[in-house]
Amino acid sequence: HLVSFLHCTHISTITPSVDMAQRPRKRTRAETRSTVLIESSADDAAVIAIDVAREHAARADPALQLYEAGTFSDGAVTLNGRRFEVSRVALATSSNFFREAFAEKLDSPERSANLDPNNQCESTKGTVDLNRSTQTCESTERAVELDPSLNTQCVEALLRFAHVTEAPLQVPASSMHEMLNAARQLGFVRVVATVIRKLARRCNASNVLMTMELAGRHDLPDLMAACVPVISDHFDSLLPSLPRLSCDCFALLLARDDITVDEVRLVDAVFAWYASDPTNRLCGFERLFPLLRLTEIGVAGLARIMYAAPVPESASARQLVQRTIEFLANKPHERAALTAVN
Repeated sequence: HLVSFLHCTHISTITPSVDMAQRPRKRTRAETRSTVLIESSADDAAVIAIDVAREHAARADPALQLYEAGTFSDGAVTLNGRRFEVSRVALATSSNFFREAFAEKLDSPERSANLDPNNQCESTKGTVDLNRSTQTCESTERAVELDPSLNTQCVEALLRFAHVTEAPLQVPASSMHEMLNAARQLGFVRVVATVIRKLARRCNASNVLMTMELAGRHDLPDLMAACVPVISDHFDSLLPSLPRLSCDCFALLLARDDITVDEVRLVDAVFAWYASDPTNRLCGFERLFPLLRLTEIGVAGLARIMYAAPVPESASARQLVQRTIEFLANKPHERAALTAVN
């Protein structure tokens, strides 16, 4: 009832009865405009906060109604057969990609070729919708076609978010990786930062490999750093799945100093990665092998892998093993191990 009363009377603030002039106010900034916060000092006896439901706020937002109706749209976005009528200003404000894409449309040769001098309405497709009775332009179309690999649901959420600040960016947790792909490709910088934080918080053994691949593909060091402790804690259970990692992603993992996995187990993981596809992974193995800290596995460990495929077939791997043995031979406790191996 209180929410209804506030809506009907258009009351945006409530002034507490306590004299606030005697105490400074501690201000906070609301994360979204869909939440109405009534500020109060820390020592007030009562704090009144009214959270307007996001869905209700979105439905009541005139901007959302205009967006969904296509009113005042002056551009379009197409993806996998779907067409979204958009405001170029709204998208250009939120997205670097769309700012450049629509600017390119404006500068394209088709602009002058399709311009009607009578009504000043152009179309990149060379057609003009004209109400001849009023000689006014019904629509101006500049369409940007997106990469078909992008998730349609995520793109739709981003377009809605760009047009309606009251509407939350709603995507299922299972689509967070696709959202990051879409937000990065389409240049929604603020959304990317938010999604990275969410992915880092929900990183666990069931999704860490996918998250790590995403971090490596998009060069996201903070997200990769969030994956490393999970890999370290669940390495044994993840070992059968590690061969699914790309060579680039595996290389990023091996190059990190903060992974707390015994080097012998990392060596086993690299050999398992190669064995899963020996025909196509010799070059990848030669890239990963130097990232292993072979001195930490000792002479006994080196003797174990010296004749394991593909070391005999790889000149660089054989040379690395031999030089590591020579290095360890200068250490007294390793000399004894080397004598036993020989």
